[in-house]
Amino acid sequence: MEKLFEFPYRDRSYNRYNIEVYKDDAFGFDGTQYSANINNISGGNIRTIVIKIVAMSLPEGKILNSNGYSPMLRDTLLDFLHGKKVKDLQKNEVLTFSRNCDYTSSVYLSEKNGILKYRRDISIVASENKFIRELMLRELYKAQVEEGNQDLQKFKRRCHFIDQTLTNAFNVLKDRDFVEHNPNSYIRLKSSGYQFVEDNFFLSPYRNTVFLIAACNDDIYRLIDKVYRPIVEDQLGYELKFQEKSEPKETIHEDMWESIEQSKLILCDFTDKRPNCFIEYGYALRSRQNIILTIEESEGRNEEGSLKIPFDTLTQKFTFWQKKWLQPDYQGDEINTFAAELKERIEKKIAMLERKSNI
Repeated sequence: MEKLFEFPYRDRSYNRYNIEVYKDDAFGFDGTQYSANINNISGGNIRTIVIKIVAMSLPEGKILNSNGYSPMLRDTLLDFLHGKKVKDLQKNEVLTFSRNCDYTSSVYLSEKNGILKYRRDISIVASENKFIRELMLRELYKAQVEEGNQDLQKFKRRCHFIDQTLTNAFNVLKDRDFVEHNPNSYIRLKSSGYQFVEDNFFLSPYRNTVFLIAACNDDIYRLIDKVYRPIVEDQLGYELKFQEKSEPKETIHEDMWESIEQSKLILCDFTDKRPNCFIEYGYALRSRQNIILTIEESEGRNEEGSLKIPFDTLTQKFTFWQKKWLQPDYQGDEINTFAAELKERIEKKIAMLERKSNI
């Protein structure tokens, strides 16, 4: 096999890779075949993608330029990898350019140089550019904390992506006044850039809000007064935020999403199984939040003890409570046991969160 070119790449888990493109000697295949080896930084191969171009399937034109480079092959790979994690790929991925395939219809001939190019989807390009800007902000934040101001070219190598896309991303960040650049000496985050990164990408261990997702009814209000607020605010010193008892800034949902993203952890009570609670729970999962689940016992499991909760939550641990504990004349001690278990779970989650903090 003949090595043609390579380029750096980061997938959606922010892992760094080098992609090496080779021209294969494809015996028994009527066409041209290429292989893209996706290697980690140490050189070990993770995955290989084969690109087969069936003879006569493309219009006249060169796939490779005079230096053996191919924007068409590079962009085809970038579109295929978009939004994926490399380690989740199948081990034998094959992209075939045949006469009637989608890939072939996306290729056009550049009249200027006679080279075939891949026509990338605009929405994918926009999404990738946003990802690269986020990548640059994350990396600049960490680099500046560890090393101080950065040389632009050295910093680009740290980001490990195609130089032109990094240049475009950098120009946008400069226009948004997130970074400052002295061409002769340094690139650095401005205070606005620091604030943006901290608010959007890193969960600060010093945020002091615990957000409660729950139905709005009298039982929940009693549970807040008897258990949730005494634990969260009086015993642990955090602020308990419940959407029903706070004033939204613009709309209820926008304020809710912001509260979920910026809270230290999430308490989610599925009693009554309200659709909005599941929507908020899904958003908290997508935001990679730490979540503790509770539910009223008769709604969460059958008399024989088996769970009867939505299957999407079956892998999660639940802490159960009973409505009778909330009655004014109830004399039992079970609610204190429930409160002790809940407090222990919150303390463990917070301790784990602070150990894992990126800051």
